[in-house]
Amino acid sequence: MMHIDANDLFITTPMISVLHDTLHKWAWCGFTGGVIVGDARLGKSWATRCLGDSMPTADSEQMRIYHISFGPRDKTTIRAVYFRIASTLGAEDIRKTTTSDELQTFLFHAFAEAAMINRRRQVMLLVDEAQELSLNQLSVFAELFNDQDRVKNRLMVIFIANTQKFKPLAKILLDEENQYLRERFFHNIHRFYGIRTLDELKTCLTFFDRHWIDDKKKISIVDHFCPQMRKEGVSLVDLAETIWTTYDKQYAKPLNLKSWGMTYFQRTVSILLMDYLAHYWNNDENTILTMIEKSMAASGIRPNLRSIE
Repeated sequence: MMHIDANDLFITTPMISVLHDTLHKWAWCGFTGGVIVGDARLGKSWATRCLGDSMPTADSEQMRIYHISFGPRDKTTIRAVYFRIASTLGAEDIRKTTTSDELQTFLFHAFAEAAMINRRRQVMLLVDEAQELSLNQLSVFAELFNDQDRVKNRLMVIFIANTQKFKPLAKILLDEENQYLRERFFHNIHRFYGIRTLDELKTCLTFFDRHWIDDKKKISIVDHFCPQMRKEGVSLVDLAETIWTTYDKQYAKPLNLKSWGMTYFQRTVSILLMDYLAHYWNNDENTILTMIEKSMAASGIRPNLRSIE
């Protein structure tokens, strides 16, 4: 029997659709870069990864997309950035003695080759966890861009960053001497949010109601886990107002949350579907509210460290 986990489903949310539309517009307008910012656990990385390894150009051809991610490192060197990008792009036999110049040469050829698959000669590089980079390391991306620009290729660099952690670097980028980086890569900003309205919540919940796990039998993820609930004619989206009110009163307002992060939303729905509605369904308002409250609490939306304060 096929194992099904509601937490593994990828939801194409309204917020993700807006992000993808933004990246398409940036690429079609020939922008050289941009930055996607948002709070932690909203689903920024998830949203960009689902683009896959290509996207259409304005000419309906394919543009290659490369995804890289950075983490905290003891050494914040230029070579470390070249090494990380080259490794992600498939460079082999990189040794400790491999120089930054050698890595740069590899990347020049890799990006140039990728650019040849479309007439606009565009390539996109998505750089996740950009807040972990130093100002000095950002110069690597300007150099990579310049290398491609000299041969009439268009390397578009998109940085993805945590809003709060990125602020110190953003402040430095505002200095006059960093104009070359700021205007090339950080002039265009897209703010990414989680769920902010009841309507957005309904759209996300409808996904679970209509996502078929068996196309032939037209069985959705909700049908699979909650047959009794569905037999009584209740859909997950029918619980939207109770779910939203619970989130808003018990978490959004007390914790001053600007939006409901997709990590916590999906975890809440998974627990609600698989652990509560699946086993304890009862079409009673108080029972449903209790199940929603327990699911939301178990999602980890309220940081445990707050209890230490």
